[in-house]
Amino acid sequence: MLWFILKEGVLSRTVGDEMIMKEQLGHIAGLVEEDTIRIQVLPDTPASADPGIPFRVMALSGTQSVVYVEHVLGGEVFEEPDKVSELSTLFGTLQAEAYPVPASISLLRKINGDRYGDVD
Repeated sequence: MLWFILKEGVLSRTVGDEMIMKEQLGHIAGLVEEDTIRIQVLPDTPASADPGIPFRVMALSGTQSVVYVEHVLGGEVFEEPDKVSELSTLFGTLQAEAYPVPASISLLRKINGDRYGDVD
């Protein structure tokens, strides 16, 4: 399962051109609706947790997980249980503070329509 938490502001940042953004946001919403991925949007509020940098928590088996943390020079993989636990806890905190999946998709579609809806 792929589960993403996105800060609300990234949905309004145009990458490429407006047509690309419209198609990409629509594609993401479609993947969620097909139950291929899960997306939650973290509101842009001062009280929201902020991961600071992108990271991934990956379960390799029922007993082994690793984390991948991105930084300006690339990224690093950590296998140490304390680091995996710390970032797993942070991911759980972000999930709790983010909008539920249905509300996140509604927000994504609203932003897509408001910002890119008339792009043809």
